[in-house]
Amino acid sequence: MLIMPNITESELKIMNILWNEYPLTSNEIIDKLCGYNDWSMTTIRTFISRLVSKNAIRTETDNKDYRYYPNISHRSFLKSQNRNFIEKVYDGSNVLLLKNLIEDDSLSYDELYNLKITIENRLEKLDALG
Repeated sequence: MLIMPNITESELKIMNILWNEYPLTSNEIIDKLCGYNDWSMTTIRTFISRLVSKNAIRTETDNKDYRYYPNISHRSFLKSQNRNFIEKVYDGSNVLLLKNLIEDDSLSYDELYNLKITIENRLEKLDALG
């Protein structure tokens, strides 16, 4: 099992690009970040190198070009981040997190309804398992 690397907020920008489209060269990643911030090409290449060293992305060579691929799935990353957040903020309680979300006045009717449907679907799956 792959240990989830610690990915900084800046590195996450690159991961999001690669989760949406891969493989990409460093120049293609740089082009996609162009205008997003004031990072230099060197800074972006440094972030890419860090992600490679963290085993978050991998490279393959194609006619002298390095092509970058995500080494971890977006879903597994989100799952890990959610788990870390719940452990840190809610002392590991999924119920407390959901209760706080549901009681939050900022959720719209549609958002609450979608949560309800999601919970009902999950309960149906659990019932089917016996």
